[in-house]
Amino acid sequence: MALATLALFDVVAGSVMSWNRQRLSPNIKMISNAYDYGFEPNQNVHAAIWGHRLYRLHTNSLGFRDRASREIPLETDRHRLLFIGDSFTLGIGCDYADTFAGRVDTALRPRGIDVLNAAVDGYCTYHYYRKVRHYIETVGLQLDRVVCCIDLSDIAEDVWRHRAAGTSPPHGGQRASAGRALPELSFRRNWRTTLRSRSLLVDVAYRIRLELSPDRPLDEGIAKWTSDVDAFEQYGREGLALAMANMQQLHECLEQHGVAMTVVVYPWPDQVVRHELETRQVTAWREWTQARGIDFIDCFPAFMGEFQDPMDAVDAWFIRGDAHFNEAGHAVVARVILDHFAERGKEWSLESTKDANGGGA
Repeated sequence: MALATLALFDVVAGSVMSWNRQRLSPNIKMISNAYDYGFEPNQNVHAAIWGHRLYRLHTNSLGFRDRASREIPLETDRHRLLFIGDSFTLGIGCDYADTFAGRVDTALRPRGIDVLNAAVDGYCTYHYYRKVRHYIETVGLQLDRVVCCIDLSDIAEDVWRHRAAGTSPPHGGQRASAGRALPELSFRRNWRTTLRSRSLLVDVAYRIRLELSPDRPLDEGIAKWTSDVDAFEQYGREGLALAMANMQQLHECLEQHGVAMTVVVYPWPDQVVRHELETRQVTAWREWTQARGIDFIDCFPAFMGEFQDPMDAVDAWFIRGDAHFNEAGHAVVARVILDHFAERGKEWSLESTKDANGGGA
């Protein structure tokens, strides 16, 4: 009877907890015929939930994540950068000002540069090309440069889309989608997340464990293609080819409209622990950008070598129990991007980036 009572309590408490989470963090995603899905415009979620974290999520009039709900003019006399990527670029789990896109925005805004962030969790290169093209050609959004942040997970997710041609992934981009088409990818983290959201006891136990001994997100199946030969042959080679085809279409679209392009790559905890500098993610995109004269930013070196124990680096730069950057990790990426832009400011002739004193960006 005690066990039955406890189970009943857990079911009721879990249901209340799940209802409260949905109330505090409503789903603001919308379906798009042009690019699959995105965020609804002018939304304010003050307690968005990611794992054990609460963060604020605001969207502007274009449906892009922003510092606040605000009207974005399609044309401007200021230089404008657009970030596009997945949950890492979105900055899931962190407030906008603490994400790398938000930090770049804060740094460049006083210098006459507008920064927009069109990233959404679950995106891959399939979405990058279609969404950017839609906003340039259909909406008429004026852009000067697109900063495309390519995630390790894009490779498997592009393969999933290709193998499941004719169907759409769940709106919200759960990585379990890739697992259905790629059996070697683990479902472990997905069913654990589901169980935590439905059981109060499991959620409490998880939080206690996380505080006492962080569950480090290592050996993620979706990221193994960078170093594991079998994973690369099973889905990495195909996914990389698909991603490059999508990026080629994006490059041609931007070139046609006179918009410059920057490609950014960054590591997951797996690559930091293994100290992978010249991983496939880096070498493949470096060669691809160099062959086309596209600007390239490699964030991998910035995450290597600062800590003697690589596990300390994972604890310092990534959300506990998760592969995404925490505030400190976002600061590292933002610093690399800003330093890179500062070095190339004159080369890009960004006259609009000059401040009142005549200084360059």
